Amino acid sequence: KINPLEGLSDHEIRVVMRNAVGPRACLFVPEAAFEILVKKQIGRFETPATQCVEMVFMELLNLAAKCDLPEMTRFVRLRNMVLEVVQKVLRNCLDPTNRMISNLVQIELAYINTSHP
Repeated sequence: KINPLEGLSDHEIRVVMRNAVGPRACLFVPEAAFEILVKKQIGRFETPATQCVEMVFMELLNLAAKCDLPEMTRFVRLRNMVLEVVQKVLRNCLDPTNRMISNLVQIELAYINTSHP
């Protein structure tokens, strides 16, 4: 579970809001302050997301190792080769998946949609 306010103190929020509006007071949270705070929090998603990719990768490797057909017990070498190919395919997909996760976080950081309800 991720707490959306973790790493943000009330003092930090006040400072960002004051810096966004300058010396004049404001009634609502300025959009610039909101974007700064949201970008900081969105950036925190990248580490848990890449950890999730790694856990899914390990789980897929475990599943591939446990998948045994009765027919494959007769052909041990074939089974080992099939397992090796599956592991290679999964490893080849790991880097592009991590890059995709990083790109998605960067896309979200590039544009904060403030026009939705």
